[in-house]
Amino acid sequence: MDNREIWNRLQGPLGTYGGGWSCVSYADQYRNANAGLNELNSIYNTVTDDGMSQDQYNAFGSALKSQKANALAGSAMSILGGGMNILGNSLDIAKIGDTTQYDSAINSYNDVGRYGYTNLNQVADDYKRLGNLGNMSFDYDTIRGGSTGERVGNVLSSTLSGATTGLTVGGPWGALAGAVVGLGAGVGGWLAGNQKAKEAQHNYEVDQQYAMNTGYNNIQGNYQRFMRNNFLTGLKNTWSNTSAEGGPIKRQQSLQEFTASIKKARRNDVTRSARIQRQYVNGGVCIKIKR
Repeated sequence: MDNREIWNRLQGPLGTYGGGWSCVSYADQYRNANAGLNELNSIYNTVTDDGMSQDQYNAFGSALKSQKANALAGSAMSILGGGMNILGNSLDIAKIGDTTQYDSAINSYNDVGRYGYTNLNQVADDYKRLGNLGNMSFDYDTIRGGSTGERVGNVLSSTLSGATTGLTVGGPWGALAGAVVGLGAGVGGWLAGNQKAKEAQHNYEVDQQYAMNTGYNNIQGNYQRFMRNNFLTGLKNTWSNTSAEGGPIKRQQSLQEFTASIKKARRNDVTRSARIQRQYVNGGVCIKIKR
């Protein structure tokens, strides 16, 4: 048998699936090559007179085996490439927006109430900053980033990539399976991005509350130290001035009167501080403090 006769005998098996050598699907190319090998073995084993030579059998067999290997390699590369495209689209859909503005805003209040006070105006300023921090909000759409149109486009791109890969590897049924995989990956990325944005929003609210609690405790601690130091300084100064005048005539009575006046002044300052706290923490408008 000459090579043309052998080739004509192989045309039938090679065209069994998807249009022969020119078919799109790697799966069909693999099955056709396998059918061709079966037919080649049949010809080689049944023809005795003027049959196929060993060299012909080896040459055609090598070509068919090479076709099988190419089909497997092509399938693997198509699956890898399509999978990377689908994964990339899914990650793009899941990506949230730029939230550095919220990080910077919260960090800017870390020093509220951290330093000591020398007057009540400083206390008022810190309560005002604490009120501004409490009024801060974290917009979900800003955190999510992008737009619905962009995400829809990425989902469609993921679906198309999956369908194209599936068609190349497995034909029409492969295209359907690939489209389902691509669509699922796109929708999954969309939902994952929504969840990430909600978690980020919640975390910012937790950080905000923590910063407010920390700032409030700092203000209270430093305010109490300020009032205590003022009381002791006032007591010392008044006692020194009285002594410089020659000392009180009725020392015990003068000390009691002085102590009572200091306590009264302290109560007035405490009342003013509480009023300042209510004005700023509750979002009110502060009036100017006059000493």
